Amino acid sequence: MRVHAALLAILFFFGCATERVPESPYNKGVEAYRTKNYSEAAAQWTIAAEAGEVSAKNNLAFLLFNGLGVEPQQDRALALWQSAAMQGHAESQWHLGGAYENGQSVKQDRALAYAWYRCAIASAELHLKAGPDPTEEAIADDARKSVISLTDRLVPTELQRGQRLADEFIAKFAVDVP
Repeated sequence: MRVHAALLAILFFFGCATERVPESPYNKGVEAYRTKNYSEAAAQWTIAAEAGEVSAKNNLAFLLFNGLGVEPQQDRALALWQSAAMQGHAESQWHLGGAYENGQSVKQDRALAYAWYRCAIASAELHLKAGPDPTEEAIADDARKSVISLTDRLVPTELQRGQRLADEFIAKFAVDVP
């Protein structure tokens, strides 16, 4: 299983913070994930996701997709990633691209994968304009590697469609998510 650098960066940040982090369901989920209590992380992130916390949607989807602490529910994970991606969450956009590239619980569509990867890069870079952020830097790096790896395998019509979709997705979904 591929461990995502951005999630690890979030956990590192919270683990190293000297100030007391407020006891929100999202933060409780981060702490539970850090201690590998995945079922508690899923429970807390479910609460936060239902309250609209976009990062909780992404993190819960990761647990659901990989069956960490919960029964695997890839369809639900993809719905959460889709929702968060459309709200401008770069990591969710990257995960969605991976699902389309590999045909995991969706019909394989390399042009859509390319478009979501490019959108993830744009979203992360937009967030980075506010200043350095190791999480967004890791997401942008992962998405760039994904684009490079995928581009060589696209036929010209897939690349053209992917570029057109990427432009549309970036215009609609590349927003700065705090």
